[in-house]
Order: sequence, then structure tokens, then C-alpha cells
Amino acid sequence: MKKFFALAATTLALSATVASAQNLPGGSINLAWGDCYFGGAGGTVDQAFACNLNTGAAFTLFASVVPPTGLTQFVGTAAVIDFQSAASPMPLWWQYGGCRLSTSLTAAPAAGVTSCPDLTNNPQFGGIDYAYGFGGLNRARLRTAYAIDAGLAGPVSDAAELTVLQLTINKNRTTGTGSCAGCLTPVCIVFNSLLLDQVNPALPKGVVTSGPQQFATWQGGGSCPGSTPTQSRTWGQVKSLYR
Repeated sequence: MKKFFALAATTLALSATVASAQNLPGGSINLAWGDCYFGGAGGTVDQAFACNLNTGAAFTLFASVVPPTGLTQFVGTAAVIDFQSAASPMPLWWQYGGCRLSTSLTAAPAAGVTSCPDLTNNPQFGGIDYAYGFGGLNRARLRTAYAIDAGLAGPVSDAAELTVLQLTINKNRTTGTGSCAGCLTPVCIVFNSLLLDQVNPALPKGVVTSGPQQFATWQGGGSCPGSTPTQSRTWGQVKSLYR
């Protein structure tokens, strides 16, 4: 999981060629367990787990967006989600591709599984990168990039909350022989930023860095939400997160 898939890398390379520094106005991002934060089904902020099982239903975390105004040729997304544990270094249980299998954390566009409509009903292609130790010993960063076929680019409504990603965390290596310590450690998870790209590079991009429920917690989250300060970013600053 240390590399983006080829199409994701292509998406990021295309984003780096943007000539316009203008961002579209408005928009907000949210993060919740079990469902999108709004939408009627009541996604929850915190996820508790007794850490006593290695199998069974996985935990799902949904990243959603109320898009900014003016996306007329939407083609793809690039997201940054940060993790910070209450203990340092980042517990082994959160070291995917280390103690835990890389497949213990997956992230992909949701396909009609939440109360909020999908951001696009078209097939998306891309990949993810998860790096623990990013920005501190007790931190990790998940970066994702997904795109639809350029020929399917089109408008996205700013009138509703839409699901961007579904993160799935399984229980592999939680307890017993070969287990990875730290499942009980509180962790704060912050939806740091979302880029909504347009197929025409001359058009402004959607760069969303804040929202009413921008964080979710694991086992209470410790000092969350103060662990990852939210701040406004220019397009150039957001771009640098993906290099």
C-alpha cells in the first residue's frame, strides 16, 4: 500500500498542471462511522471495540462532501485523511503494511451503501497510500485519488451531502498469537482535505478543508478534535500534500 495505483498517480500528475489558482466557493466535508454524517441514518462520531475478536464484521468509516458551487466538469477526487493516536508511537494495530496486513485497511468510492448519494454514479479508478509516522511518530496519513473516465465528466450538485469514500477496517491480528498491540488506544481521525478536480484544467477546482463534522474517533479519540488543526489552504498548499 506504499504506492498509488497507476491511475491514481496519473490523476495527481494531472492536478499538478493546473494553471488556475482559483478555488470554487463553499463546500464542506464530514466523517462518520456506519453511514454518512447527515442523510437520515445517523452516522456516529465514535467507534468503540472491545478488541477481543480477529474476525467478524469490519468497521466502516464514511467520508462525505457537500460540494462547492460550480462543478460543471467533475472528473475525480484526491483526499487526505489523518490519524493521530493518544499514545506515541502509532500503535502496531494501526500500522497497516507493518504489523497489520495492508488489506486490514481499504478505501474506495462507496457504491450506494449509505444514506447519502454517491458523488458520481460512474465507475471510478484509482488507489490509496497509507503512511504511518507521517508528521510525527503517533501519526499516519491516508491519501486517496480516484477518477472517472474523462468522457463522463459532468456537473455535480451542491444541494446535498454526497458520499466520497468508504474506509473499511477489519479485525485481523487484534488478539491472541501474532496480534498487534494498540487496538484499545484512542485515535483521532480527521478528514483533512478534499480536492474535486475538473476535466478542463482551465476551470477552478473544488478544494474543501472544513466541515461541521470533520473528524471521527476510535475508542473516544483522546484529545480529538484538537489533534489536527483545521486551516484554510490555497490550491498550491493543498497540491503539496500529494507530492
